Amino acid sequence: MGNGVQLNTMSIQRAIDACPAGGTVYIPAGIFRSGALFLKSNMTLYLAKGATLQGSADPKDYLPFIRTRFEGWELDTYASLLTAGKLDNKGGFVVENLAIRGQGTIRGGGDVLGKAMTAASGFRTRGRLFCLMNCRNVDMQGLTVEESPSWTIHYTYCRQVACHDLTIRSTVFNGDGIDPDSSLDSHIFNCSFDTNDDCIAVKSGKNPEGYTIGRPTEGVYISYCDFRVGHGISIGSEISGSIRRVVVRDCQAGNLLYGMQIKGTKERGGVVEDVLVQDCALRRITVFTKLGYNNDGQAAPVQPTFRNFRFENIDMRAAKPQDPIVLQGFPNPAHRTRQVLLRNVTLPDGANVKVSHCEQVRFVDVRTVSGNKPTYAITESTHIEQ
Repeated sequence: MGNGVQLNTMSIQRAIDACPAGGTVYIPAGIFRSGALFLKSNMTLYLAKGATLQGSADPKDYLPFIRTRFEGWELDTYASLLTAGKLDNKGGFVVENLAIRGQGTIRGGGDVLGKAMTAASGFRTRGRLFCLMNCRNVDMQGLTVEESPSWTIHYTYCRQVACHDLTIRSTVFNGDGIDPDSSLDSHIFNCSFDTNDDCIAVKSGKNPEGYTIGRPTEGVYISYCDFRVGHGISIGSEISGSIRRVVVRDCQAGNLLYGMQIKGTKERGGVVEDVLVQDCALRRITVFTKLGYNNDGQAAPVQPTFRNFRFENIDMRAAKPQDPIVLQGFPNPAHRTRQVLLRNVTLPDGANVKVSHCEQVRFVDVRTVSGNKPTYAITESTHIEQ
């Protein structure tokens, strides 16, 4: 019953379980309240125009706990409103050929649910809005997704996930938009983001556990997205399994807290390499190697390596002059940030650029709107070309 009151979990789950291969579970116009739902292979969940799948705000509706990964660690959490697959860091794919699409809205229990889950079982037990694990060939398209109890769309150990034509809104603490985690071949395009944390956060596990599991995120392609509000278009901070081949093209960002950022700490381990950001309108570019959050626990056996980043054809005229570009490396000479190119970047007048613990950084045609060079503050860095 789409009256916004009755709990429909059992009815919707029965429809999912009965759906034949290649079939569709269709949600018509109305507000359908539900707890945790578990999707399967070879099906489509379709929300019609005017349909809302409304997550319950009661933690009991997301029991029993399931094994997931959150903030870089594998642990038991509440189930998510939409869950697919089963976590296995050594295994293949449990769910394949899944579509979640339509013209409707998927809305979580939001801050009320997140706080209730935290009060009942702890901060890292919160579910997400979508949680995909060991899935392959997943397509999410056309929907408005909003008000998760924590991260909005999170997928781990997956391959070939496409998120497109989505409107993502979140006002909750830790309200990330899309988090590809130790996953291969992600395509994120034509999406808009208005979040209370990272709009996108590319991840691969944390510290010794993530480093030992060693499953990287590779091949993330982000294009034609509008990042309106949030912390950043982010790589990290969980990078311990390594992250490679991230492309961000033809995107525009509003006043994000950290802009386009690559972030980690010396405890993480892993390699972040081959990042291309091209033909975008941004207000900040940041590479951070010190963070004041999510840095608890034992360190990985090695420090991270950051290398081979390119930022080309970047319009930063709307940036604030103070610190629109900050590039940091690690103090250990073997782990400095290296092989960075910034080409054809336009900054506001009076802009300053900070570089520390870096090597082989080239600034080519980096100018203010008046045609002048920015001011550079370069410390403990070598082979810097301005």
